[in-house]
Amino acid sequence: MAGQPVTRPQRWRSLGSLIFRIGLIESVGEIRTDLTMAEDIDWITRAEAAGHRFADIDEVLYFHRVHRSNVTGAMNDSKRADMADVVMAHLARARKAR
Repeated sequence: MAGQPVTRPQRWRSLGSLIFRIGLIESVGEIRTDLTMAEDIDWITRAEAAGHRFADIDEVLYFHRVHRSNVTGAMNDSKRADMADVVMAHLARARKAR
């Protein structure tokens, strides 16, 4: 909820919290810059589909300020289309992997 402090760490993989070797980008491909939303989800699911695995650590890596002007806060048609594109691509990869 906007304006309310988070009182406990949240587990969430985002590009701001990942640490990896540059070879992973060479293996998975670059982060899509044409997306206005979900570029992190897109890249992480592509990496996982390519067989790469991520480990979680129990440390707070950064704080994220939530406010009304957050890019991901207000959903519009462009953001919905980007999210749908990412979800459909993930499902297509999952079907192909079966």
